[in-house]
Amino acid sequence: MAINEDLNCIYEDLTHRLNHPYVHQYLSEPVIDGDKLLVYYLLFRENGKYKDIGEYVSSVMFAEVGLDTHEKMTIENLDEKKEIRSRQLVVLAGDFYSSLYYFSLSRQGDIQMVKWIAEAIQEFNVHKCHLFYPSDSLNWEQKYAALERIESALVTKIAAKLGFLEWVPALSDYFLFKRLTIERNCFLHKSRDFSLLFHIFKNQTMNRTLLLKALDEKIKAIRKRFLGYSAKKQTLSASFYKLLQHFTNKMNDFCQCMVEEG
Repeated sequence: MAINEDLNCIYEDLTHRLNHPYVHQYLSEPVIDGDKLLVYYLLFRENGKYKDIGEYVSSVMFAEVGLDTHEKMTIENLDEKKEIRSRQLVVLAGDFYSSLYYFSLSRQGDIQMVKWIAEAIQEFNVHKCHLFYPSDSLNWEQKYAALERIESALVTKIAAKLGFLEWVPALSDYFLFKRLTIERNCFLHKSRDFSLLFHIFKNQTMNRTLLLKALDEKIKAIRKRFLGYSAKKQTLSASFYKLLQHFTNKMNDFCQCMVEEG
């Protein structure tokens, strides 16, 4: 079966198992990150020790969806009962999605994988607290570093544990790049209230123009660094090299859009 067919089957299974009628009455359907789905599939396939790759990919993606759902929780003080109820449901939905990974892996009897995911979730929470509630004032690069760890906490943990430590820098860069482009679009085309970065940097003296300029510079710097990974083609596996090329094309497309907007 071709990779795309495998991924489509896993995606359909995820969509079905993530469905919860009551939750969807009040919240939008969870978003399945196709990039992470692809990465996990390649990692488990390249490792070669896991028979039911689809089930393992689904298990880790359940945890990813749980983390993404918790990320949607607002931090402002709320007065309206409807808003409070909605935020409570976001928390419960995230817990529900996260519990699916444990249930799935318990059926596999893979306690080791459960521990790895739990470690990644703990690291995710530590860096999230460090970002939102720092003990000392963080500079720009420290905030970007914390955001990077948040975005790739689980995928880099699994990559390292499965024996692909060389994948970690590129995955960290790509998913930080992806998050920054999402934040840029929210800030630019919707409202600053939709942007996590606005909340992170709102206590600093920085207007909209300067924030966007700094953000664009960071996005371009990450892309430039990312391009360097493919230069080591001779030492990369075929799957990893193709993945780098795929992500490079997506990054180039976005940067071209930035140029056209300017």
